[in-house]
Order: sequence, then C-alpha cells, then structure tokens
Amino acid sequence: MPSSMRGKRVKPKEIFEESAGTVVFHRGRTKTEYLLLYGHDPRNPYWGMPKGIIEPGEDRLSAAKRETKEETGLEFRLIPGFEQRERYRFRWNDLMIDKTVTYFLARAKSKAVKISYEHEGYAWFTIRSAVSTVPHNSAKRILKKADEFVSSIKRAPRGRTIQSK
Repeated sequence: MPSSMRGKRVKPKEIFEESAGTVVFHRGRTKTEYLLLYGHDPRNPYWGMPKGIIEPGEDRLSAAKRETKEETGLEFRLIPGFEQRERYRFRWNDLMIDKTVTYFLARAKSKAVKISYEHEGYAWFTIRSAVSTVPHNSAKRILKKADEFVSSIKRAPRGRTIQSK
C-alpha cells in the first residue's frame, strides 16, 4: 500500500436498489398470524418478510406479487389500501447499498408455505411475536401498521372482506 493511502478510508461505491414485498397474514378462526422467512446469509442471518428487487419493466405491485409467490409458494390476495416503505443502508463487500422497500399487504389463502432456495425456514407468528422477532425498527413499525390495518378489516358474508371506516 502506498504511504499516501495508509490510514485513509476508501469510500465504498454507492448504489441504489429498489425492492418490493408483502406483509403476509393468515386469518384463522381465533387468531391472525404473520409470515416471516428465515434468511441464510451466513454474515447476517435474519427473519424478514418476502421481498425482492424490482426487475426492469416491472412496477412495485407486480414485483411484490412475483417475489411473494416465488419465495413462499402461497396463493394469496392483495388487500388494497396498504402501502408502507422502509429505507436502509448496508455494506455488501465493497459496495454501500441504499435500499428502499415498498410493502403491500397479502392475505394468504392457507398456511402451506413452500419456501424458495433463498431461505432456510419460515414461521407463522402472532403480531406480538413477529414484532419481537424482526431485528429492525422499520420492520417492527411496518408489521404494527399492517396489524392495525388487518384489525380494521371486518368479516363479510361469503368470505369477502370489507374495510371498516
């Protein structure tokens, strides 16, 4: 290393990523549960919600649907009216990633998850357990907002849902 470089930090290259995903919930007869996936990055194992990078030509909603289906194998229905964003930065090798993720709300038709190769495991959690499991405050906030939204949905005849005012 040249003497002029000793002791100096090299600023990593910065890139911006935009992703989309869903807060997946299943409403049973007695409780509502939220799906979290367990990631297997050996440097940073984590519990989180299904999400992924928006591909060229894709909008946020289409990306969220695709990623949720790819990562969970679930049949689900998106619930209109819920959209939350989180923004964070992290270092990946010599890159600094500035990431924005948009989350939508998805109601799973069953709890029969078929995780993709991208994850090691999954679990269904009550809201309290889900919030205590995710590591980041932004994810905790999004889960709480989703639960407030889900709680405002009333059951309607023949399995349909309606948003209460």
